Amino acid sequence: IYNPVWRYLTFIVLYFSQGIPEGITLFAIPAWMAMNGKSTAEIAAYSAVVLIPFSLKILFAPMMERYTYLPMGRRRPWLLFGQFGILCSLVALSFVPNPLGNIFLITTVVLFVHVFVIFQDIATDSLVIDIVPIEEQGKANSFMWGSKTIGTSISLFLGSWLINQYSFAIALLIMSVPVMVIL
Repeated sequence: IYNPVWRYLTFIVLYFSQGIPEGITLFAIPAWMAMNGKSTAEIAAYSAVVLIPFSLKILFAPMMERYTYLPMGRRRPWLLFGQFGILCSLVALSFVPNPLGNIFLITTVVLFVHVFVIFQDIATDSLVIDIVPIEEQGKANSFMWGSKTIGTSISLFLGSWLINQYSFAIALLIMSVPVMVIL
């Protein structure tokens, strides 16, 4: 991407997309669980488990560097894999029956959401390093983190409101729409 506007827009959209699942899974769901009487231990266990993939980025990054499908580019297959996985796992999460009674299943599905988030995150960061001139990388990182924070905030607000006004399933399906559009 040689046009700086398109380059920054691409990173902004990709990081915004990462914020969507993080807002609902890291903040809205634990708050919803607390509002519905789940114990501190259950909420802490959920949070501890679903954060594990973020500590595994150091293991996945070398694998992603090693295995590529060059006709699509070095990063595009991993970006698509991550984004498609986020979409599928958010939709799968919406189908968890009796979510408050199935905390183990919710935790398991959210764990997969975050595995796909880290694939997209690693691929996006690698793409930035590949195509953004070194003197612009700080600026790019600022835009990326700003857009991720906005995505997380919107997802937290909208996801919490949708869960409380409608249902867990509706909230997850609606949060899946922007992920699908970005894909």
